[in-house]
Amino acid sequence: MNNIIKKCRRIPQICLGCVALGVVASALPILAQSPKRVFPMADIKKSAQQDTKYWASQKIIFQALNNYSWASKPWTGNDAPYAAARTEIEQAFAHGTKPETLVSQYESIAKHQPNNPVVQFSWGYAVRLADKSPGYARATDQNYLLSVNTAIAEVPSPHTYNYDRLRYLLWMQEFGGMASHYLKNLSVRLLKKDPQDFPIRMGQALIYSQNENEADRRHGYILIQGLIKQYPNKPELYDALACWYDTEYIFKHDNKEYESTLAYYRKAMSMYPKESLRKAQIPAVIELVNRQRNYIKNG
Repeated sequence: MNNIIKKCRRIPQICLGCVALGVVASALPILAQSPKRVFPMADIKKSAQQDTKYWASQKIIFQALNNYSWASKPWTGNDAPYAAARTEIEQAFAHGTKPETLVSQYESIAKHQPNNPVVQFSWGYAVRLADKSPGYARATDQNYLLSVNTAIAEVPSPHTYNYDRLRYLLWMQEFGGMASHYLKNLSVRLLKKDPQDFPIRMGQALIYSQNENEADRRHGYILIQGLIKQYPNKPELYDALACWYDTEYIFKHDNKEYESTLAYYRKAMSMYPKESLRKAQIPAVIELVNRQRNYIKNG
């Protein structure tokens, strides 16, 4: 699953799916040689270590990550321990604790208690907040995020608001909007709980934006514009808008969409702080957008 080429893979928190803004990650989709040319799978290259045992273990991981039923289950568990853990971790970050210290601390406990959902939640939430810390590359490493997502998926779900909110955010952070359509209804439920939850709103906009359905994509555009109106100084929103235009370009091949893609990526890049990892990534994203354009023009 981490071999899927994702569009816009690492925007601050969410992958643009093209967000999560919370994404672009390190790779944009290269158009497939098919009539649709939309969001192709990457070629999987087997190494010497990827033998039968390796692929069997991968199947187990995929089973956990591909179980989407949790997103539609009602919140029947006791949320208090998760709310308390969330507050504790937020306060630790607010008081200046180094992200690597917190993440390592919670990871160590999590490895010894793999079936404890509160412990896994604490590790996952520390990683989630560490992603906001410039220079802490581990929280943006896709293989590391995959291990966190897997741990969260494999532990028995408590079916609580804070646990499912974290699963939503970590999934968006790792896989982006294009791989997250099953979270659409959950995003509505989460926003009923907290209508101003910015990362949830951001994720919802990305989910709608990265869609073959044109009506959904238009709704994603409306959601992004609404967020920009409310938060005009957040660079990740212009990053998301660039990704939206790029998606439109993939489907429509209109040069105006391509020009808008570049314009908004450059705008976002100019707004990100100097030490931002995303700021450093965008030139490579633009290069991939140009390669993508060459495929469209010459394919």
